[in-house]
Amino acid sequence: MAPESQTGEVSKKGKSPRYFTWTVEMDRILSAVLIDQLNLGNRLNGKLAWKQVAWTAAISALKEQLDIDVTKQNIQSRLKTWNKHYTIISDMLSKSGFSWDYARGMIHVSEKSVWNAWIKEHPEAAPYREKISIENWEDICTLFTQDHGIREGAQNLSESYGNDGSDDHATNIFEDRLLRRSSSSSDSESRKRKQRSSDALHAVLGRMVDCFEKFLSEPPKASTKMVLEKVSKVPDLDRTQLLLAVDLFRHDQIKFETFCDLPDNLKRHWIMIHLNR
Repeated sequence: MAPESQTGEVSKKGKSPRYFTWTVEMDRILSAVLIDQLNLGNRLNGKLAWKQVAWTAAISALKEQLDIDVTKQNIQSRLKTWNKHYTIISDMLSKSGFSWDYARGMIHVSEKSVWNAWIKEHPEAAPYREKISIENWEDICTLFTQDHGIREGAQNLSESYGNDGSDDHATNIFEDRLLRRSSSSSDSESRKRKQRSSDALHAVLGRMVDCFEKFLSEPPKASTKMVLEKVSKVPDLDRTQLLLAVDLFRHDQIKFETFCDLPDNLKRHWIMIHLNR
């Protein structure tokens, strides 16, 4: 199945503009550059808001590595598509019955009834189970989690307390912890310089939200004994491969769940794909 792609306009030097398709390799390069720019602090407050140095770095990387000329508008268009993917997929992954299939680059659903109920309420998600394959899902999460986490974090925390009628209490906890974290960070930074920029505060709050969401939503990880029992049933794995697979699954619950859901004849192949990366 072909990976998800997007058509846009690009021109080679000395040639007329033509239309192109975003390839897996182009996405990989763009993701890597933007993550580097994110770590360098060149991200501004907003889904498509980057400092000019970030846009320049992305354009230059695509030119140098693939000899492709793109514009800032081309990249913004691609980021809008990634943001759409993140919005739709992360909404599903936050609900019971959905997980991410890394081998296929698609959403995995535990039961057909779960999918049918979801599509009835969210028809825009229909292509994401069979038609749209996303190779750089982890990179998209890195780039867009902060944007969505800040405005959704309080709501998610509130929902986790909502069954006993203590929504206000949950929201207060969320706000109080965010304020204490951001206050502590600001005090530390103020000894070096006064930091008032919105992008720095955005990064601090985003990381805090990530921690809360992970703590509240992740199920307990499978034990080493449980993982070893499952992996030991896979034929033709030597001792090194067995131990590496156990280590992989102990640190990645989603990969372990995907492994367990796969047919027996695909499990070894799926393990080798990840061990050979």
